[in-house]
Amino acid sequence: MRFLVIRSGCQKSLALVLDRVRMAREDYPTFADEVAGEDGGAMKLRQTILTLVPALAALSLLGGSWDTFETFVIYGPRWLIVPAILVLMPLGVQFVLWCASEGRNIPHPFGIVLPLGLLLVLPLWPVGESLASRCPALCEVAFSVEVKPKRPGKFGPDASFSVWATGRGNPSSYEFSLVTLVYTLYPNERREDLYLRLPQWDGFYINSSTTFFPVTKERVFEHVQGTDDFPEGEAAAITDELWSVLRDLVDQRHMPPVVFRERDTAGPRVEYWVPRRNAYLVTACLCVPILLGVSWLLARCYCHFSQDQ
Repeated sequence: MRFLVIRSGCQKSLALVLDRVRMAREDYPTFADEVAGEDGGAMKLRQTILTLVPALAALSLLGGSWDTFETFVIYGPRWLIVPAILVLMPLGVQFVLWCASEGRNIPHPFGIVLPLGLLLVLPLWPVGESLASRCPALCEVAFSVEVKPKRPGKFGPDASFSVWATGRGNPSSYEFSLVTLVYTLYPNERREDLYLRLPQWDGFYINSSTTFFPVTKERVFEHVQGTDDFPEGEAAAITDELWSVLRDLVDQRHMPPVVFRERDTAGPRVEYWVPRRNAYLVTACLCVPILLGVSWLLARCYCHFSQDQ
């Protein structure tokens, strides 16, 4: 009995709201009245712009807040329902207004194009990622190599040096911009890393990242000596090997093949991949001409039906 009373009250409230909206709409001129005497081409152009701009704004907002969006996807996917509701809200409001006017006022097509712009990202994502992978500036590369001491120091034979290099590029062209010299003692323990910026050859440590110094072979030798107590002559041999690797990275000599990160390739390799943000930017650009065509068609239909009323 209580449920029936509540339902009856909700129905009466909704009917009252629709009546108020209908009365408010009748006090304003219709779209056909507003565009009476307006040039047809200018009217269609104006409505196309009004239809397209909200979708482009949503795509731009998503691109500008991509890091936040990825955080939500990884750590709180259930909260994605909030932006989904915001995107669909204009369409829902337009539907209510259309019902209130008993079908006299045609809903503006921007309510359809707005969520369509975001939905297009999903099917076009593989195409956008493939196109982005062809542009070196939109890809990132990584390379690592291990240098094991031939005569271990006091930390034993498990300790070894590693050279990690990152930068931008793809198989057609790449360049490393940051190199890290790592000395791993045990699987979960490391000495202080030496960072090197290329091509400036500026070095720094993480605890003084604003203080740079020129990296020379002598400076690498000092770093190697400070990481472990090596037998006589071993630090110099390790330095020679590390310096040779650094020179190869800069001059791109004796480098292994460049392969896409998701491919299974045995042996040494330079991996490249497309960051998701860059893949999204290219995909969003692919959405623009499609949204423009859809907006133009819907704007034409909107103007035609509005003028016929």
